[in-house]
Amino acid sequence: MSDNVDAESHEPSRQRPRKSSLGIVSMILGIVAFMICWIPFVGFIGMPLSVVGLLLGIIGIIDCLANKKAGAAFAFAGILICAIAIWVPIGLYRGINAVRENFRAAAELRGTDSDDGVGRYWLNDAGDSSRSNDLVSLQRPDRDPLRPMPNAASKPSNSTDFSSMSNDELFDILEADEPKVHSADKPLVVGDVEIRITSVTVGVVPLTRIDGSLGESAKPHLSIKIEIKNLSTNCKIRYESFAGPAFSPYADRASLRDNFGNSYNAVGFKSLAVPVGRTERESIYPGKSIADVLLFEPPVDGIKFLDLELPLSLVEASGDARVRIPMSTLIHRSHDSGTSTD
Repeated sequence: MSDNVDAESHEPSRQRPRKSSLGIVSMILGIVAFMICWIPFVGFIGMPLSVVGLLLGIIGIIDCLANKKAGAAFAFAGILICAIAIWVPIGLYRGINAVRENFRAAAELRGTDSDDGVGRYWLNDAGDSSRSNDLVSLQRPDRDPLRPMPNAASKPSNSTDFSSMSNDELFDILEADEPKVHSADKPLVVGDVEIRITSVTVGVVPLTRIDGSLGESAKPHLSIKIEIKNLSTNCKIRYESFAGPAFSPYADRASLRDNFGNSYNAVGFKSLAVPVGRTERESIYPGKSIADVLLFEPPVDGIKFLDLELPLSLVEASGDARVRIPMSTLIHRSHDSGTSTD
């Protein structure tokens, strides 16, 4: 029996392959960089660790393949984690810059120098927008608000001498290209699209927060509910909200002004809440209709009508449409108690 033991003790033992430690170090550096890369701007601190870990992972793979060492899986994992840790802070930085540039451009377009730099379109948590300035609209001092729109015959030809024209004639030329005014009492039909204003109210607005809960605005706003119907029998229509996207100051959106020439800013919310009934985008199938709601600042007292101008490109049509809303259709709602969101 002792001979068997001695025979077994002299058998050559199997040699385990050596492990490459470079892959393990690469993965550890990648994990550390991955933990801090999600913090805006601070994530760049972890980029040197990610770069070093990426290089060590590549060298580790080469070492495992060349010398038949174990640990290639650690090197692959380290390369993947380090690559993500490099890409994330760059993507966050570019995204934040894009949003900041949009806000800055919106502030410039609205002619505001407010401290938050985002213009009057955004309301703060207290619903106070008094720090921002209104857009100043160019209007003729003696303009008659009820004067009929000029017809196409007043448009100038190539040989028109503008220097000899009076101010009234120049304003007539500028206003000749303005869209025809439609009454809100009747639906507006453009091609296969029918647009109808269903209600115009001033009051607090019911909102849906980003987490899905319900609330209401802290201040009253002008709410215009519209219905868009597809009159076609075989073609669907792509609809983009007349309210426009929240983060783009350059996109087409509805505008509003009264008979005195006052223009009213569209209303959005810093908390990213949206009014109940808002349709951001939708395909309208033949014979079907959808509803949307537009929010603006409350109108001033003493006006006779509001002109809502709609860019028809948002319903796959061309040009603009102007719908005149008489103040006799305006309804004021009382402030019900509830949770406010602005």
